[in-house]
Amino acid sequence: MRNREIDILLVVNMFLTGFDSPPLNTIYVDKPLRQHGLIQAFSRTNRPWGQRKTHGNVVCFRNLKANTDEAIALFAAGGQEADILASTYEDLKTRLGRAVARLYELVPDAGAVDLLSDEKAQAAFVQAFRAVIRLKTAMETYAEYDPDDLPIGTQGLADYRSKYLDLHDRVRGRRQKDKEEGEERPILDNLDFEVALLHRDEINVAYILNLIAALQESGPEEAAAGRKRIAALLDAEAGLRNKRAPITRFLDQEFGLIPPDENPRPRFWAFWERERRAALDTIVEAENLRPDKVEALLSDYAFTGRKPLRDDLVSSMKDRPRLLEREPRAERVWGKLLDYMDTFT
Repeated sequence: MRNREIDILLVVNMFLTGFDSPPLNTIYVDKPLRQHGLIQAFSRTNRPWGQRKTHGNVVCFRNLKANTDEAIALFAAGGQEADILASTYEDLKTRLGRAVARLYELVPDAGAVDLLSDEKAQAAFVQAFRAVIRLKTAMETYAEYDPDDLPIGTQGLADYRSKYLDLHDRVRGRRQKDKEEGEERPILDNLDFEVALLHRDEINVAYILNLIAALQESGPEEAAAGRKRIAALLDAEAGLRNKRAPITRFLDQEFGLIPPDENPRPRFWAFWERERRAALDTIVEAENLRPDKVEALLSDYAFTGRKPLRDDLVSSMKDRPRLLEREPRAERVWGKLLDYMDTFT
């Protein structure tokens, strides 16, 4: 399941107790399940998966309401049904409407975010917009989800998202600086921006590359509009902001040199590889690291998704730091490597 290539599974019985795939979102049930068997089956699709999946969908072809109530009473460990079952789609839609109204009260439009005078006001905006994206993400897991149900337009949402990410980027850089200096800042620095909620799988480098290829066949006005659209996406999409600099450099430095009848993709990936190699070399040189050790750390992280141990990070350093310096240095190195992977992965 590492590549998440399974679309549908037909399960008869025992497989339910051994199979676990958090990305799977919906289970269709046509058996008279009861008690622990019902809880086991429903749990197959209810595994949380990061911030973007807090629950799954259960579609029953039999009336299992009484059996579900009985199972919850037996296995809820003191919890109530309202704490276990997800909200209805209509309830989420109502709550989203209230959340958007609250956002508009604080900042009537995205431009108003720039006018927020202090961190307390900025934190209120972060919390209000975070509530909006949480509810929107929850609604997207329902089969009846319709983008037209959102009480905020696509462009308006993108504009607010861009301002939200601007604040996140500013705070992230400051957090690292304060960590190195042993200082703590209040309010914004203590907020979790939950940026994973802003990632959209369909807006990625391949998508942007298709837009770049389309520029080859465009006239001057269309090409200018296309460049503007690409810039807006790079600014608004959480998964692309770190990639913005190399993509922009390609457009500024390389794209104009490509003949109109040439596919720009090979040149793009060649440029991307040069940028990737240069970025990694810069980190290795600045932090005096062992290239082979760094490559091994990155490979392990790409496979397991787990942060390396501090000792593994320290072993990648040519000059072994003193004991008290190891933790902050390891954190600094890992922060740079994470930024590198966010950019080029």
